[in-house]
Amino acid sequence: MSATATPEKNAYEVALENFDLAANALELEENVRAMIKYPERILCVSVPVRMDTGHIVRFEGYACSTAPRAVRPRAASGTTPTSPWTK
Repeated sequence: MSATATPEKNAYEVALENFDLAANALELEENVRAMIKYPERILCVSVPVRMDTGHIVRFEGYACSTAPRAVRPRAASGTTPTSPWTK
């Protein structure tokens, strides 16, 4: 009996597999799958954190949007514009 190592999947690959399972269960058409499977916008941030040991570790965070948002009017002079990533 030989043990073979399977490569570990990252969270993105697992999410794509789960999407395909759900799309199959819902019997989504291929054109609908293609439209919603991948995000239109991705916001990626990287935050350096100094750990208790003194080492600096960089953590990454992501936010995605697949649905187009309505265009908001520009903020009036002297006001703070709202972010397109918030509701």
